[in-house]
Amino acid sequence: MTRTLLTSLALAGCASKAPPAEPLHAAAPAPSHAIYFAMVDRFANGDPGNDGAIDLSDPGAFHGGDLQGVLAHLDHIQALGFDTVWLSPVWKTRTEKIGPWGAYHGYWVDDPGQVEPRFGGEPALRALADGLHERDMRLVLDVVWNHVGYDAPVRAEHPDWFHPAVDIEDWSDPVQRVVRQVHGLPDLAQEQPEVEAWLKQQTLPWIDRVDADGFRVDAVRHMPLDFQARMSAAAHAKGGPSFQLIGEVFDGDPVQLQADWAAGAFDSVFDFPLRYAIIDTFCKGAGVGRVGAVLSMDRLYTHPEQLVTMLDNHDTPRVRSECGGDAAKVSSAVDLLLATRGQPSLTWGTEVGLDGATEPANRGDMVFRDDPLQERISAGLRQRGAHPSLVSGRTVIASYEPHRLELLRVHPNELGRVVLTDEPLQVSVSFEPPREVPVQQRLVELHLRGAPAGDAVLVGTGPELGNWSPDRGLPAVNGVATVTVPTGSLLELKWVVRGEATTWQDGPNRYVFVGDGQEPLVVEQVWSAAGAPP
Repeated sequence: MTRTLLTSLALAGCASKAPPAEPLHAAAPAPSHAIYFAMVDRFANGDPGNDGAIDLSDPGAFHGGDLQGVLAHLDHIQALGFDTVWLSPVWKTRTEKIGPWGAYHGYWVDDPGQVEPRFGGEPALRALADGLHERDMRLVLDVVWNHVGYDAPVRAEHPDWFHPAVDIEDWSDPVQRVVRQVHGLPDLAQEQPEVEAWLKQQTLPWIDRVDADGFRVDAVRHMPLDFQARMSAAAHAKGGPSFQLIGEVFDGDPVQLQADWAAGAFDSVFDFPLRYAIIDTFCKGAGVGRVGAVLSMDRLYTHPEQLVTMLDNHDTPRVRSECGGDAAKVSSAVDLLLATRGQPSLTWGTEVGLDGATEPANRGDMVFRDDPLQERISAGLRQRGAHPSLVSGRTVIASYEPHRLELLRVHPNELGRVVLTDEPLQVSVSFEPPREVPVQQRLVELHLRGAPAGDAVLVGTGPELGNWSPDRGLPAVNGVATVTVPTGSLLELKWVVRGEATTWQDGPNRYVFVGDGQEPLVVEQVWSAAGAPP
């Protein structure tokens, strides 16, 4: 969804109130895909005759991109190695700007039952779907079930279908997120049967009308999850078991991500926790432990191999900007993305170095030019196609040092080994014959020495450590906190002392690698001067 204030939804460090998920790790329910995301108006102008009013000098105006333009450049997308194209919303949309903010992105939907004429209308969408299917490629359409455009006709026709016109004030409040407006957008009351029926009537027929292969569901955190589960059932009833429903759960907490994923009955959700970790490691100097700690959270997901991984999207800063324009850092981040479990998604223009730190600069026009990153992407996707351990292998941390992380990707057909270093910053991948890599539970004792007076609490990544919340962390007893986690895990943590004020241990976050062993792992840590939360 379009967001003016991106920081209000940047939840990488927030604590979840959901209970820990069970580490089911069932067999993969669906094949893996590689997804290319194209914002229609910003990709390519295939038919100037449908442009309407455009202004290429105005980053908030329409620029003339259309579905014909996407069709004309399928060779480019397919040559990179992607088998799926996800489009920004193509539905009839508001076209006028509101202040400096434009409607080109398509998320201000006026009529979800029609295709926007500026984008070529339904014939162009049908032609694009046919063109993709002729290449054995897939089409994923962006559906907006949370809201409509500011002046959409349905708002006047059925004013009782909407929640009160009050914006969200507390983005951490789960009730406000669902029953209040996102930046003034009219918020549909999906709990009403008439609203649910209307959304089904307007959007589900597109599965048959253009043979769509999936939906990307916008703004999952702002709708009732039971409603989304019913929409999922209806979509699969029409589209069949291979139809893919991808939920945009904009949250950096793996516990919350799994909870919403299951409750909404999505096939896949976007892996925001890993996205934040990759950006922190490759662009912001956080160290390789960030990635290892997040991948250790795979034990919380029922199907980690079905996560849709990414470096950025249209609601975040571009990875090139996050990395300060450093093409080498971006290339290494891409290498890790393509060596990680799940279904990689790339935003249009990443392959040619598009940048942009804020909206609308992060939604720039596609430029078709040569760039070394294109071969890096295609080589990485070819390697994924040849090595199933990269796609769906179970992730085990083999070793950790401050500047080196070694991951094992355990698969019945092979063992993949991924080594990430940050001095120098690089990713290397190798493969071995398959072997068993047993994982068992191991007790970890963390001893704190020299802490100030007060209640010492251990906090960190994951439900066992309270997801960085001092209120839910592990209290120390006589200076010792204990936790049991699987071997092959990497814990990211810090000590906190609670008294009249909450005092955080100084310096960067600490990492503890839990290797094989039967006896408890004992880790001694010494308190350092007071610091700030991570």
